[in-house]
Amino acid sequence: MLDNSDDESSAAFFIRVLRKALFPMHNNLRFVGLLPPLDAPHHLRKHEWGSYREGSN
Repeated sequence: MLDNSDDESSAAFFIRVLRKALFPMHNNLRFVGLLPPLDAPHHLRKHEWGSYREGSN
């Protein structure tokens, strides 16, 4: 079996570089990810029940 891990890593590197070239970092989004996620009361948790839940089976 051939080891193509180098091909996969170089493809992943190319995709990252291409993404950064096509979509540059916006200055307003510089600190995204530093704050904790919102705990909005209208977002139900997995164990909470509501009259409808969108996207669950």
